Amino acid sequence: MSKRRKILTEIEIAEIMQNISDIDSETDSDSDTEIYSDYSAHKESSESNNDEDITDICMPSTSKESTSPWSSTVENLTQLPFKAVPGLKVDNSVEEEIDFFRHYFDDTVMKLITEQTNLYQRSIYPEDASGARSSNYLPVTEEEMFVFFALTILMGIIKKPKIKMYFSTNPMPATPFFNSVMSRDRHVAILRCLHFASSDAKKIGKLQPVLDKIIENFKSAYTPERNISIDESLLLWKGRLGFRQYVPAKRSRYGIKL
Repeated sequence: MSKRRKILTEIEIAEIMQNISDIDSETDSDSDTEIYSDYSAHKESSESNNDEDITDICMPSTSKESTSPWSSTVENLTQLPFKAVPGLKVDNSVEEEIDFFRHYFDDTVMKLITEQTNLYQRSIYPEDASGARSSNYLPVTEEEMFVFFALTILMGIIKKPKIKMYFSTNPMPATPFFNSVMSRDRHVAILRCLHFASSDAKKIGKLQPVLDKIIENFKSAYTPERNISIDESLLLWKGRLGFRQYVPAKRSRYGIKL
């Protein structure tokens, strides 16, 4: 058989699809007529016998104990009113990026992070411990924590392979701003002790106290519209984590589902 005979033309494909559609339409029409006839006959017999249960003619339920019949008629639905006023709820003083950041990470949040970080610092660096690492570490302040977060956010914009390269004095890879606000050892020490909850917390509980406060701040800043669409995303993460997921269909595959 030649190659030309193996390939159907677009006209032949269209004719075949039209024939299939006509057959399906006739079949569906006949099925609907039979179902309606059966329903009508059953309804007439049920009217003459009040003891007969008409739920048998309805769509079968997934539970044998269910007594609510299915119906194609929807009536008496309560429309819940949307009384909220959507949009931003912040005042006119919030204009720049730092103002929005301070609205979410307010003094309460930063105080909690600072306290939990210092608590963990005292557990791994006892006051009577000796050594360079323990003697060089001092309790972090809230102002210093803001600087730490600023540098961490900046690291996401300026990409380098290792943390120590951000504080390098070599003229080629140097970024002088980092050394001007915080030393490398100090940044690494805060990063090692950074905590948001008690050390006994498990999984998402390690973030829950700070997460709850940030969510409250988000609610106080913005009210969404009545109709919203929520999607999920997988954040790439290959480290050790109790709630890390593996989704083969995603590009990242391993990560945290948001």
